[in-house]
Amino acid sequence: PHYKGHHALFFVNKRDQEGCEHDDSKKAGKIAKVYKPHDLTGDNAVVGKGGIFDKINEKIDIGKTILKGEKSFATMDIDAKYHTEKFVTKKKSMTQEEAKKYFFRAGMLKVITDAMAVIDLHCDNIMPIEQGPIIIDAEINFFHYGENSSLVGGNAPALSTDEIGYNRANASFDIEEDPALQTFTPSGQAFSNNIFSCKDKYNEGYNFMLNQLKSRKEEFSNLFYDQLNALCKDSKIRILPLPTQDFAGFLDRVINQGHEESKVVNELKDTITTNLTSENAKFLNSKKIKVELNDQHLKEALLTTFKNGTIPAMYADMDGNLYLDDEIVGKIVSKIDNGELKVNDQLSEQQMVNIMKDCFLSYIENSVTL
Repeated sequence: PHYKGHHALFFVNKRDQEGCEHDDSKKAGKIAKVYKPHDLTGDNAVVGKGGIFDKINEKIDIGKTILKGEKSFATMDIDAKYHTEKFVTKKKSMTQEEAKKYFFRAGMLKVITDAMAVIDLHCDNIMPIEQGPIIIDAEINFFHYGENSSLVGGNAPALSTDEIGYNRANASFDIEEDPALQTFTPSGQAFSNNIFSCKDKYNEGYNFMLNQLKSRKEEFSNLFYDQLNALCKDSKIRILPLPTQDFAGFLDRVINQGHEESKVVNELKDTITTNLTSENAKFLNSKKIKVELNDQHLKEALLTTFKNGTIPAMYADMDGNLYLDDEIVGKIVSKIDNGELKVNDQLSEQQMVNIMKDCFLSYIENSVTL
């Protein structure tokens, strides 16, 4: 549970789907849209129609790859104004050939998401569909701070995780082992052990996309720059100074384990501060900026979330304000040449966009093929 217990809703079009009230609508494929209460402008800039994936699909020639002219990246219809996304249907099983294409696309996806700082792509935020892996939650993006996309590595990586607890992971699907015998291999197992050459195809896709970015870095960085400029001035983009499950762990210590609330809050406040403001924080991977946090505002905002029993969620806007839920708890400021902070010199929206573009270019220049 995040901010005030808000959560996603599935909308069913009952006019066109008679009898759906008696069905398991998710399995029946009757859901028309998903409502998400958080800001979707960042998601839209990444996976929406007209977003950066959509633009890249038009620019990359993949005719000589395993995709043979199919689109590189899966996209979806997003209406940021009304907080809705088109419901996408999971592809639960694939042939070996389809799986190879899937992992080739996943390698491409890894490169571009790392370049754009689209992170937190764990096994519940990626779904296999007919067009390949689609990001069903891309709200954590653009603000580089030393993380990778979590497609591989990290907690519950999307490409190698088949189960979470006793549940099948969203990102996992079955690959036909022997169609005649109807035997299957879970995709996470196939990727981890390079069964059906899944890992090899991932590497091929990764290297292909990285070479595309390196050979056309100005073109793609300008495309990224245009998408950033198109973001609404009031857009709030979620940031992760520590993983969501770690935030949840602090909350659990108070709610279920009986730890003293004030001590846990102070520990969490200090952890957030260290992860965002220390010399090793690498927020936006830039020596031109630094994060300033208001210690009292951060503590009060954390106490509110603990009293509400919700997991703290932090955000940044394009003017450099940092939020915990709706409370401003800090800001991103610029530095002068000798490293001292300018007084109240908060970053402008244009400065923020320029720094994000620099981060994008820096990633491309410093990355190497697998």
